[in-house]
Amino acid sequence: MARLLLCFLLLIFTAPHSNAKLFPAGRDCLDEVLGYIEGKNVSSPEKIKLTAAAQYNEQIFKNLGEIPEEKLTPVLNDAIDNFGKYDGNIDANGFKSWLKENPGSIKSENSLGTHLNERYQSFKKIHPEVDVKKVAAEFPDELKKIALECGENIACNEGKVKSLFLKKFDKSCVGKFKEQALRSMVTGIALTNAGYFISYSKHPEKGYPFDLMANNLLWTPIITELGCRNTLANGEIGKKINFGQISTKEKIKLGSNNYVQYMKLSPLSNVSYVAFHTTKQLLEGEKNWKDVNMLDLTKQVGSMSIWDSVYPVPRMVLVTDPLFMKGFPQLRKYYYQKIPTAVAAEGSYILTDSSFRIGLSFLNTELMNTWVKKSDEWWNTGFAPKTIKEKVKKTGNNTNAI
Repeated sequence: MARLLLCFLLLIFTAPHSNAKLFPAGRDCLDEVLGYIEGKNVSSPEKIKLTAAAQYNEQIFKNLGEIPEEKLTPVLNDAIDNFGKYDGNIDANGFKSWLKENPGSIKSENSLGTHLNERYQSFKKIHPEVDVKKVAAEFPDELKKIALECGENIACNEGKVKSLFLKKFDKSCVGKFKEQALRSMVTGIALTNAGYFISYSKHPEKGYPFDLMANNLLWTPIITELGCRNTLANGEIGKKINFGQISTKEKIKLGSNNYVQYMKLSPLSNVSYVAFHTTKQLLEGEKNWKDVNMLDLTKQVGSMSIWDSVYPVPRMVLVTDPLFMKGFPQLRKYYYQKIPTAVAAEGSYILTDSSFRIGLSFLNTELMNTWVKKSDEWWNTGFAPKTIKEKVKKTGNNTNAI
């Protein structure tokens, strides 16, 4: 009765837009939260997610002693399902199956949330999340096989890369968020390369940047998975989901954590970029093997790591991850709501998506080229090849000898 009175008072005195009051740190008033969600101008799928989060928040504060023994498993499973609808990073079905065989110690004084959190920590030790670093190390050999099978057939390459990615990350974030994350990845691979072509057409003397293209094909799936976890995975099972009331301090902390996760992958991605870049120069005759030395390669990896820290990683954390995985999917749904025919709606969305990605790819390539040039000036990194004139002057040979 006291809780119903509290709900009634909240309904009267709390302004609808005041998220901090609607969602206090402790147990929510479920009816008030559901009413607030219903009044939000969001799509049906988003309302389903938010409603599941509200139901889950209601469930986790119950003490296990309050739940009859015969109903405990269904109640636990329902809470796991509700959490899984909001946070796609969890393997809800796998966790439920494991929990059935490994119920653990049922302590009547513990809350349902505490029990779920403790059991999930044990589950994670046996079923760890996909190790993106390990997958990154395995990808080059897999991509070589795809390249041999598909040749120059772009559709074949994209299809097989998509299948490979789903196989590697089937039980991870992207496998569950196909609409937001997987679509973003496949579109990104195709359209980013178009941005490279625009950059090449403006600077043909630099050659087509296939080193960037190859590195993009290798790292886009890995970065997409990490971006999915950072952007679409929203909590820890057993603990209250905070939605709509995250403070500025919490947002800064979350952004900092995401930044660190990306930077952990930076050395790996930069080693592969430097390898592709050097291979390109050797194949195009811009460098000979005698021009390649470990000191230059080490400085190049260091330079690119600095570059990652000041532009690409902040860009992903602050702009592209939220935009491509949250904003653009919502924009697509908005087009379908406002434009009468599905063909016109999809066409409008593709035009918006394509224009933005191609423009961003072009900008990124131009900034990258500038950074590489400056790196050579500042630190003598050896990114740029020696010109024919310089080689002739140094060796005294004619150009045919180079």
